[in-house]
Amino acid sequence: ISALAVDDDGLRIAGRGDFAVNVVFGEQRVLSFWLERDTVERDGDRFFAWPAQLRRFLNGAVTVSLRSPVDGSTWISTDAVLGHGQGAVAVVDAQGRPLGMDKSMKLHRLFGDSDRAAMEPLADALDDVIAALERAGVQPFVAYGTLLGAVRDGDFIGHDSDADIGYVSQHAHPVDAILESFGLQRRLLAMGYRVQRYSGLGLKVLVREGES
Repeated sequence: ISALAVDDDGLRIAGRGDFAVNVVFGEQRVLSFWLERDTVERDGDRFFAWPAQLRRFLNGAVTVSLRSPVDGSTWISTDAVLGHGQGAVAVVDAQGRPLGMDKSMKLHRLFGDSDRAAMEPLADALDDVIAALERAGVQPFVAYGTLLGAVRDGDFIGHDSDADIGYVSQHAHPVDAILESFGLQRRLLAMGYRVQRYSGLGLKVLVREGES
């Protein structure tokens, strides 16, 4: 990455290759994207448009840095004045707590912006859901980003906002595996859990932890 320009529309970046980039406001990671996959070509540069849910915060002065998600090193930084230009850009919730975009490009309070005490209820909730899934008849295990963070960092990944659990289906045919998943959902609902389905096989168990 050799150049960066920031305006109300987004980021214009001079760089080559497809790799993950962290966008940092001051010292706060706000979002991540892949330099080629998630951008469009514009006059030889790569252009990344600000996500719609972030735009309401983009008023004021801000130092924008592009950093490596691997080692945190800064590739390039620039100062910008956005929107009405008064004050400083602050991507925070109503209580003034930092917000960031997760892997689904949804704005949340992220794990990396929470202190250790705030993370303990999440760990307890994870144990509780794993135990409930065992009672429901499957053998769950920590998966995806949650597993990666545990193995690589001994912690949750800082820019994540949920915990991932998987299990191996007892069935080989997709239809049977889907029916099994719906049966699992019914058993969790009977236990009093709130469950949200997002695909034939995938579901989300909603647990309120702490005050988040």
